[in-house]
Amino acid sequence: RSRSSASGVPLVYEPGRLEALVVAGGRVRVLAASGKTCAWSPDGQWIAFDRVPNRGPAGCATELWVIAATGGQPRYVARGAWPIWAGPTGQLFYQSGGGAYTINVDDPVAQPESVLSCPPYFAASPDGKYLAHSDADRLSVVEIASGRLKAAWTAPPPEGRHGMALKWAPSGT
Repeated sequence: RSRSSASGVPLVYEPGRLEALVVAGGRVRVLAASGKTCAWSPDGQWIAFDRVPNRGPAGCATELWVIAATGGQPRYVARGAWPIWAGPTGQLFYQSGGGAYTINVDDPVAQPESVLSCPPYFAASPDGKYLAHSDADRLSVVEIASGRLKAAWTAPPPEGRHGMALKWAPSGT
């Protein structure tokens, strides 16, 4: 699975670890020894990713990490997965324990904030004002600031047991 930066180069991908490929020269560098589900920040400064540490049978909760796009030491952010950048610079949304959370990764002492209890399939609008989520065939859009339901509808049920993949247009409309 691959995700490209806003500029298109380099390309970050996850073959069990987090790697960056400079497309023009073909140079590959390892950013993190393990990682999956990566996402570039809109300003291109950060790459968020999740990974499952090897902690034995007692616990292997997925962790959310960030690393500077230029490389360096990955920084632990929170317990969670499925990073989504939205809203102000540094604002990262993610799923953890049956809910959507957000944290500002530009602030190294920031604490996670609960946004909404919802199914694990969600997407934050690019402006960070709305959260869309799906539960089987029910789609909902909630205003984050007020928690108010803005829209809800029923769609054809997804195949399998998973929710629907949701993606906002870059304009957020």
